[in-house]
Order: sequence, then structure tokens, then C-alpha cells
Amino acid sequence: MEIKYFSVPTNEEGARALNNEEDSFYLHDYEMSQEEFNRFIESGLLNKINETCELDLEEGKHCWISFQQADQILSLLQNTEFESSEFAGALVDAIYFLSGVDCLL
Repeated sequence: MEIKYFSVPTNEEGARALNNEEDSFYLHDYEMSQEEFNRFIESGLLNKINETCELDLEEGKHCWISFQQADQILSLLQNTEFESSEFAGALVDAIYFLSGVDCLL
């Protein structure tokens, strides 16, 4: 089963590790199964996020979500099955650390 990955650097050292594709204590990693990702697409949320935040989240692509966009996305996830997902956790982390989410879909 394919997994989608979301990584949040918590500081400069985490950002360097992310850029160098290294593991680090300063990177928080989250996952989404292919099955959950398929439900996410079918729900229309992926398209809504792309339109609202001017992103290009797409399967097979690598994308960065800024902490400002993360806040917008969290509001779109409210009252959906994804509001307490690992993806939402990554968004909360990005806002808390004033960072972003590196998405490998």
C-alpha cells in the first residue's frame, strides 16, 4: 500500500534536514494511507484546497504548504472526517512552529 507523507520542520535545523533529505529530531512526520487519500480526493476537499489556497496538491507531486495556507486548510477540514487526521496534525504543527508542511503525495 502506498503512503503519502507530510513533514514539518520545527526549526532551522529541521529545515536543513528536510532540504538534505535527512532524518532529524527536528522534523515531525505524518502519514496518510492511499485509501484515506482516495477518500480525501473523492470528498472534493483536495480540489477545494487547491482552489482556495492556490496550491497544486496532486498525487505523484511534491508540494509545500506555508503556515498561512495551513490555517486556511484547517478551516476547510472542519466538520469533515479529516479534521482530526494526520494531515490536520501536520497543519497544526506548521502553524505552531511558523513553518510549513512538505507534502510528498
